[in-house]
Amino acid sequence: MSAKKTAINITVIISCMIIVLLFPLGIFATDTVQGEVLFNVSEPDPNGIIDVSMSIRNATFNTYQFALKYNTASIKPIDLGGNDTTVFQSFATRTSGKNELAAIGTSLDTDSGLIEFAGYVMPGNALTSDGLQEKSGYAVIGSEGLEFYRFRFQKISNQSIGLELATMEAGEPYAKSLPDGGALFNAGVNVPITIRFKIPASIGTGSVVSGGAPAQAAITKAQRLQNTIALQIGNYGAAANGALVSIDPDNPDVRPYIDDNDRTMMPVRFIAERLGAAVEWNGQTNQVTIRSGDRTIVMTIGSKTYTVNGVVHTMDTEPIIVQGWNRTVVPIRFVSEALGRAVEWDAVNRLVLITDSAEPWQKEREAEQQATQSILFVISDLVRDFT
Repeated sequence: MSAKKTAINITVIISCMIIVLLFPLGIFATDTVQGEVLFNVSEPDPNGIIDVSMSIRNATFNTYQFALKYNTASIKPIDLGGNDTTVFQSFATRTSGKNELAAIGTSLDTDSGLIEFAGYVMPGNALTSDGLQEKSGYAVIGSEGLEFYRFRFQKISNQSIGLELATMEAGEPYAKSLPDGGALFNAGVNVPITIRFKIPASIGTGSVVSGGAPAQAAITKAQRLQNTIALQIGNYGAAANGALVSIDPDNPDVRPYIDDNDRTMMPVRFIAERLGAAVEWNGQTNQVTIRSGDRTIVMTIGSKTYTVNGVVHTMDTEPIIVQGWNRTVVPIRFVSEALGRAVEWDAVNRLVLITDSAEPWQKEREAEQQATQSILFVISDLVRDFT
């Protein structure tokens, strides 16, 4: 067989392997998952008692706020003992996050039929479902969902219970501070969600509304890969916008590593230039200067202090020069965040993911999961060493 035919056959084999591997990993799929808040209403028991559960799935948030209304001529709030109540804490039972969530702004107005409740994940705490990785200060809820509250009513007439979001559009009563009736927030930004009321036909009518933010198309894998830089500990290949790039084309020994302070270190020029910044080195002062737009970052070899636009900051590690590489390495997180980017650590795959701060990486979403598989494939030995 000629050398030309051998080369063609190898190319065909590699191409086929890539195609076969791409499909199982969902490389061509898109993310259609959107967060959901479900209010599930039970059938009345023989005593007319109705239980309502509130659960959330497919959402990452740190604050929640809801306002509901009900038909006061049809149902009345009761406590677990079956007694009438006008106190939210007696009427509502929090079933998840008892130690992680702080409740604020709760109220129960039995005259107008308005229920208000809000809360947040307390700093230093985390709440998860589906075995997802914790994120300090956030609730990370997967597809299996998590029940947060239970409410109890008792039927007093055969009218519809009228349980729904209390929105300004629907008219009184509603919460002046929450005209849309319900929202989840992620660092102050509304999380797109669907709010659904599942109500037995015998006592009312269910409803589905977009809450928290205007309905938006879910982010896709391709969109998630855009403006994302992915680095893997010990790997000289990286991914930028979903494509394979070499950290140092002249030296494959240059790879991200974790230093003694548990910080991921990386050559400053690679990370800065990938983020659109310019790098200057001053050998006399042992300082590296990174400029991007109106931001100027100055770091000094062997120093834990650095400046951003002249303001002094402190980090828990220090830039160094790796003699074997003849490269200045810096902690990825401090540089990236100083340049206005968000940084996420994927401990399972030992990946550092740098993204736009306006759209942080959310590992539990399908788009991120698909993007992660694509990244791992792109930087794998199979692709990296044959490219």
